[in-house]
Amino acid sequence: SYLSITFTSDGTYFGNTLVNTFSEGTYQIIDSNKVNFSTFTMTKVNEDDFGRGLLTVLMSCGLQSVHPCKPSEYIITGRRLYIKSAMRYDLVFEKM
Repeated sequence: SYLSITFTSDGTYFGNTLVNTFSEGTYQIIDSNKVNFSTFTMTKVNEDDFGRGLLTVLMSCGLQSVHPCKPSEYIITGRRLYIKSAMRYDLVFEKM
């Protein structure tokens, strides 16, 4: 089992945690290294720590008390995508 997320060129994303599936997500590239994640739909099974961290990053803009929200920063290095969130979680994805 693993976490998975797919970003499409039209500004949408979808994927799964170990126990849930999410879809219809939207994102916007703000700068060459900044991104905001917006709404998404998801099944509703209790998440483990890894899933909660991923979902917190995906909801980080909506969870912030400032407007406009502080975008997440990202870096792509080889097969890895690093996302540094304004919230307490950072993510690393590796392309399979």
